[in-house]
Amino acid sequence: MRGIMRPLRSFIGMLIDKSRMTIADAIIFVLRELDLRYVFGVSGANIELLHDAIHRIGQGKLCTVMTKTESGAAFMADARARMHRTLGVCCATSGGGMMNLAVGVAESFAHSVPVLALVGQISLPQEGCGGFQDSSGEGNTINAVNLWKAIAKTVTKIDSREKFWQNFLDALTQPFVGVPGPSVLLLPRDVQMWEVGDPPAWFQEALHLNPSVPNYYPAFLYTEHNLLGSNPLLRDKLEGFWQMFRAAKKPLLILGVGVLRDHSQSIAVELVEETGLKVVTPLCCSNVFPQDNLHYLGMIGPAGHSSAHRSLADADLVIAVGSQFTAMALGPLAALMPGKCSYVINRDIEKIDPVLAVKESIPISTLDFFQWLLAKVRVEPLRFQELNAFVREYVEPTVIEYQVAGVTRHAQWELRQSEALRLISQYLPEKGYILIDAGNCAAAAAHYLQLPPKVQSHIALGMGGMGYAVAGAIGAQLGSPEDYRTTVICGDGAFLMAGMEVHTAVDFGLPVLWVVFNNNMHGMCVTRQFHLFNGRYEGNTYSQVNIAQVARGFGDEQHLWVGCATNKTELNALLSDYFNQSRAKAGVLELKIGIEELPPMAFQEILMDSVKKSES
Repeated sequence: MRGIMRPLRSFIGMLIDKSRMTIADAIIFVLRELDLRYVFGVSGANIELLHDAIHRIGQGKLCTVMTKTESGAAFMADARARMHRTLGVCCATSGGGMMNLAVGVAESFAHSVPVLALVGQISLPQEGCGGFQDSSGEGNTINAVNLWKAIAKTVTKIDSREKFWQNFLDALTQPFVGVPGPSVLLLPRDVQMWEVGDPPAWFQEALHLNPSVPNYYPAFLYTEHNLLGSNPLLRDKLEGFWQMFRAAKKPLLILGVGVLRDHSQSIAVELVEETGLKVVTPLCCSNVFPQDNLHYLGMIGPAGHSSAHRSLADADLVIAVGSQFTAMALGPLAALMPGKCSYVINRDIEKIDPVLAVKESIPISTLDFFQWLLAKVRVEPLRFQELNAFVREYVEPTVIEYQVAGVTRHAQWELRQSEALRLISQYLPEKGYILIDAGNCAAAAAHYLQLPPKVQSHIALGMGGMGYAVAGAIGAQLGSPEDYRTTVICGDGAFLMAGMEVHTAVDFGLPVLWVVFNNNMHGMCVTRQFHLFNGRYEGNTYSQVNIAQVARGFGDEQHLWVGCATNKTELNALLSDYFNQSRAKAGVLELKIGIEELPPMAFQEILMDSVKKSES
C-alpha cells in the first residue's frame, strides 16, 4: 500500500482553527495526511463542501481529479488502488451522480479492491419531505443505504457527531480487513458542516502505519493475516498441503491477482526456480509471472492457451495461489476439476462451487504462503520435471467474413487485430501499465501482445464492464514516476462509452495512449451471435464512426497526439511517431480493422483435445 505507508503525522498545531473543523474539513485533512493524493469525481450541490475543503486544505498534496462521468471516477479510483497498492478515493453528489458512481464501485466489490466512496446526500431535515434527490428510503424514494450494501463491503450514513471519528476510521480500514473491498460514506450536506474538533488520540494512534512490513499493509491489519505461528488450524491445513505437495508428480501452480496485491511475485519466481513447478495464470493478470520464463505455460480460461489447458488436464495437484476457481479463471476446464486434488490459497477466499471438489482452502496471504513453502523446500528439496513436455503454443486466428448489415469495410483497410497487437508489442514502454478492456481485444491480447517484464497489466473481469480500461488508465498513470507510461487496448464500443475521459488525461498532461480497435461493432457479442445464433446479429453493430476525429476535439496538437492507421505500414509509422516525441503526452490511435478475426477461444473442442491427450 504505497499510498498509505508512512505514519500519520501529528494533528496538533496543524490546523488553523481546530475547534471549528467541520466533518468535510476532517475528511479531507486525513486523506491529505494519509498521502492518498487524489479524489476522483464530479462535483454537485451535495458534495461541493468536500471540494471546497480540498481547495482550502489540500495544499497541493491532495487534489480533485474532475472526471467526465462518475462511473469514470470510480474506475480511476479502482485502477489507482490496484496499480499503486493504496486506497482509491472517489466521490459523487446525490441522485444521478450517486447512481453513476455505483457502476464502478460494483467492479471494486466484485474484484475485492480497496476503494473509499464519498457520496453526498440531501440535508437530514429534507429527507422524506420531497427534497430533490432524496435517497433516504422514506416514502417513494430510493434507499441509498440498502443500495450500497448490495455492492460495497461496508456502508455508513454519517448522522451522528459523536460516532463520526469511529465511522470514518472504519471506512478507512475496513477495505483492507479480511476480504478487501470498497467502503461507502453517505454524507448529508448539513452533516458535512458539523464541527467535530480535533481527531481523538485513539484515531491518530490507529492510523500509525509500519512501512517495514514487506507488502506495505498497515501493521495493525497485517497481524490478522500473519497467523502461521498462532493458529493451530492453519498450521494443520498447511501441513496437510505439504504432504500432498511432496507426494505429487505433476503439480501445477495457478497465480492470480492476490500475488500482485501482496507483492509476492519475486518469491513466487524463487519457488518455481527451486522446484521446477509449472505455472499458468488467468486472463485478468497475465504478467503476474514472467512470460519469458521457461516454466510459464500460458493463460487458462475462456481465452487461454491450449498448452496451459492440457497441462491442467495432466496435473495431479492444482494449487491456486491468489486466484480462485471462478468461471473466468477456468472456463470450460471447470469440468475437469472434480477429479483433481486442488488447493486454494488466498487471504480473501470467496465461496467456491462445491461441484469443483476443492480439497482445501487456506486463508493466508500469498506472501506468507510462499515464504513458508520456500523454507520447507529448502530443508527438504523437491524437483518436478514431468510437465516439461508442454510448451506454450500460439494459435493463428481464424478469418471470419461477418455478413452484417450496415457494417462498412473499405478495400484499403488491410489491418488485422493479431498483426496489430504483434506490432504494438515492439513499441510498448519498458515501465508502466497496460490496461486491456474486456471483449475480443482482451482475448486476442492474451495471445498476441507480448508484455514487457516490468509492466503491470490488468483486465477488469469482476463485473467485466466495457470502458473500465479507458477511464482506469488515468487512475493508474496519476502519481507514477516520470518514466512510466500507460497504454490502453480497447475496442470502439468501449471507447464510445468512456472515451470522454481522454479529456481528463489532457487536463492533467498524462502520457496515456489509447489504442482503439475500430470495427463498428461490439466484437465479442457479434462473435457469440456468429457461433450461437447462426449469424443472426442484433443490437451489436452501428454505422461508421471516426474515432480519430472525435478524439481530436479533446485537445490541440500540443497537448494531444491523434493518429489513424488502416494497414501495418501506417501503424508502424504512427507508433514510431508517438513514442519518439520529444515530450510525452496523451494520445489516441485509431486502428481501422478491415479483416475480422476470431481470436483463439477455449471452446469445447479445446477442452476435449485436452482430455484426450491426458487420457493417452
